[in-house]
Formats: sequence, structure tokens, C-alpha cells
Amino acid sequence: MAEVTNFNKFSELLKDSLCKYDYVWVRLVGKSMLPFLKSDTLMAVHKTDIKDIRIGDIALFKKDDITIAHRVFKKINLDGRFFLKAKSDISFIPEPLISYEELIGKVVAFKGFGREIKIDNFIFRLLGLSVGLLFPFIARLHYSLRSVTNYVVQS
Repeated sequence: MAEVTNFNKFSELLKDSLCKYDYVWVRLVGKSMLPFLKSDTLMAVHKTDIKDIRIGDIALFKKDDITIAHRVFKKINLDGRFFLKAKSDISFIPEPLISYEELIGKVVAFKGFGREIKIDNFIFRLLGLSVGLLFPFIARLHYSLRSVTNYVVQS
């Protein structure tokens, strides 16, 4: 899970800040959004309605007492109420459905390579989805090959 923080009040403070400002910068903590976003990356979060989230966006939401940033791969409409399905880029396993009440906002930019990189566009959504679908397989293959190599070297 890409935890932004584990402070109970952080989500509420962030929601309040997003009501006052167009976007807020937060620091990502965790490895689950690798290779697209690494731990310690600064992300710009924009307040958005759940209806305006698109497939490939990185949503920031609260589950239990943890604020999480994961990629949206499915949008579900149940009786006129929207829910999101999201997962980390490094995992095969999706989060439980995300409701309107749990959504904080979406990541629209991050700071990298010495500048601000905007990711709220079709190209980055497509790139992110591709990475999110392929990287779990690549990571598992890399781990398997490394395990075999360690076994051979130790034998």
C-alpha cells in the first residue's frame, strides 16, 4: 500500500485544505506505486468529484485510518452511485471498492527530475495503466530469477 501517512487526522486536514486551495502538495511514503512514483515523491492532489475520475488516474483515498494513493482501473455505477476499483502499480490485488465518502482527490502532478510533471492527461493515464498491468509480472519474474540465482550461487 502506498501510504501517504498513518495519522488519523491527515485525511480530514487534507480535505479541508482542498476546499480552500486548488491543489495541495503531499509526500508519498511507500513502494506500492513503483516504478511510476517512488517513496518520498511530492504529489499535487486536486479535489475532484468521483464522477470526474478517469481510468488510469491516481486517486487519493482513505481506508480505515490510512490515506492511500492507488491507480484507478475500473469505475462502477451501482444504482446511480459511483464507486472506484483501484490497485497499486506493483500489486495484482485491488483495494475494496472506494466510495465518494472515502475519496480525497486525485494526483494531477508530481515533482521529479527537478521540475513539476503534470500527469492529468491521456498519455500519462495510458502509460500508468500499462505500467500498472505489466509491472507486477515483471517484478515477480525479477524476484523469481533473483531467488534462483541465489540458490545456484549458494549450492
